[in-house]
Amino acid sequence: MNDDDEAEMNDKDKYSAHLEYLKVAITLSTALLAVAAAIYSDPSKIPVGAAKYPLLISAVFVFITLVSSIIAIIYLCNFLIRSDLADTAGATKITRAAGASFFSILLAGLFVLIFFFIRTFGSTPIIPASQAVDAISTVLKSQINNQQQSLVLTELKEEAGSYTLSYSISPGPDKFQASVSTSTGQVEWIKRQP
Repeated sequence: MNDDDEAEMNDKDKYSAHLEYLKVAITLSTALLAVAAAIYSDPSKIPVGAAKYPLLISAVFVFITLVSSIIAIIYLCNFLIRSDLADTAGATKITRAAGASFFSILLAGLFVLIFFFIRTFGSTPIIPASQAVDAISTVLKSQINNQQQSLVLTELKEEAGSYTLSYSISPGPDKFQASVSTSTGQVEWIKRQP
């Protein structure tokens, strides 16, 4: 092995740290996106109030991490396959993409910490929407006299510290609207709609 081969080997070896980081970043961001998909696939698991925004922003940064890591790996592979390792433009592309990946994962972690801070030290506890649905359903089921009728949730909104739910009794013309406090889970009011 001559000196040129040794220098080329050292140049390729210094990019192995990039490769290892990018493999870990892709694995981690893929797993975190799967967690985000699991949270956002069930409406009762989606946080309400101010906590939902940092969680969503962190999921966006995780996605940016995944995309920039894949781009950096593509640049790195193309760079290492070519024989001209003195190409500084190719090295700059790798460094920029890997840097974007690194800072994106740091920002995702920051927003996850903000999410945890809001959930831990937030002034009002927020009950899940499923608990509000259960509370209203229990009360409204007493309005059903006929066994062939069923209670159908038609709308669920979270606004101004309460869940507003709309129900219809099927079959039949009866419709109800109700409100449940997001902090206590108590039924605030129920109205029969014409």
